[in-house]
Amino acid sequence: MYHCSMKNELKNRYGSWCLVAGAAEGLGSAFSRSLAARGKNLILVDQQKDPLDSLGQELETTFAIQVSTLHLDLASEYSVELMMEVIKETTCRMIIYNAAFSRVKKFTENDPAMLDRYIQVNMRTPMQLIHAFCHLYSEAQIKGKVFFLCPRWRAPGAHNYWDPMEEARHSIISWRSLYIMN
Repeated sequence: MYHCSMKNELKNRYGSWCLVAGAAEGLGSAFSRSLAARGKNLILVDQQKDPLDSLGQELETTFAIQVSTLHLDLASEYSVELMMEVIKETTCRMIIYNAAFSRVKKFTENDPAMLDRYIQVNMRTPMQLIHAFCHLYSEAQIKGKVFFLCPRWRAPGAHNYWDPMEEARHSIISWRSLYIMN
């Protein structure tokens, strides 16, 4: 009964679709499985094609839901546009942005292109996606929700290595959620 109640509440509040960016492995995969178990249809987004397709097939079969996979580099200047097309087609009203770009190396070993990639995947794309999503649903006066992992970043320490994901593990990690309301 409780599971059924949660399933209906989630669907009633945020529709039947959820986009999960960074879905192919780790936390993104776990979020996808949890949402699928609650009856959510999923738009799975990741750069890793094989694990993404495999997860999509597994979730469709196991939970009898609809899955749309979007093999996409989130550093691409078109990534937001492509995700928004699928969001509009499915009337998706829930986003989990779990994607991140991180490489462990000395900070000074990063070239400008690598630094741009950090910015694109970890900042530009989620910010533009949230903006487009808010704009879409605020005009329509429909409720939606965005969740994104928001680590408290620290400057590189004395060790001179910069690994944003390691920093996140040792920092306070909080879920920021944004309600899109009338």
